[in-house]
Amino acid sequence: MDRKRWWWEFAIALFVFLIGAYGLFESLKMPTGDPHDSPGLTPAVLSAILMVLSAALMFYLLFIFKRNLKGWSLSESKGRNEGSREERLKTQRLVVFIALTVAYVALLGKIPYTLATFLYLVGSYLYFKSVKLHVAIGIALLVSLSLMYSFGHLLGVRLP
Repeated sequence: MDRKRWWWEFAIALFVFLIGAYGLFESLKMPTGDPHDSPGLTPAVLSAILMVLSAALMFYLLFIFKRNLKGWSLSESKGRNEGSREERLKTQRLVVFIALTVAYVALLGKIPYTLATFLYLVGSYLYFKSVKLHVAIGIALLVSLSLMYSFGHLLGVRLP
């Protein structure tokens, strides 16, 4: 693993850890007492899992950093090409996907869950050119409405 990739992976792991910490902080504000009726329990557990896994990745990356510290030279990182066109495209797609996900999470409290999910799915399908527009709309509509029905009616969970 080269130094540039190491820094990117560490930065992403730290970002995920901070998202987990924020989620845990916010979920602890919700009621978590009764395991059968506690809206804050699931987000707290998922946030804690995010934090543990990203912390484990950061410790692993620090181990790699310590092991490879002497092997990495400044000439290695400066002398290499910036990367191929495919690598830049993959990075761009990842950044756009993260931005779509952040926008989705930001919209969740402001617009209904079903609409936010629909927009997120359609936007993802169209950006990644997975399917045509009418298929993307159909799949997103089916998934959004299915989630709304299954959580709202079958499980009795109130969605934002």
